[in-house]
Amino acid sequence: MSSYTSPMQLINYTMWEEQNGWRGYLKDHPDQVVQGKSFDDLQLKLQHLKRDLTGQSRRQALPPPQAPPRAA
Repeated sequence: MSSYTSPMQLINYTMWEEQNGWRGYLKDHPDQVVQGKSFDDLQLKLQHLKRDLTGQSRRQALPPPQAPPRAA
């Protein structure tokens, strides 16, 4: 088992290798264990989990366009 802080995104996590891949969790959310087929796959999944848990998105969603008000 090892612990690592990703320098680019400052994500603290713990991970370990098993026979069928890698498993790990965010230090702030040890109950959310994710599994990856490779080390890189696990890192990507941990980044996505961090984004999902913090409510961040890749792009800020724009509100849907609204029709102009109708004249009465």
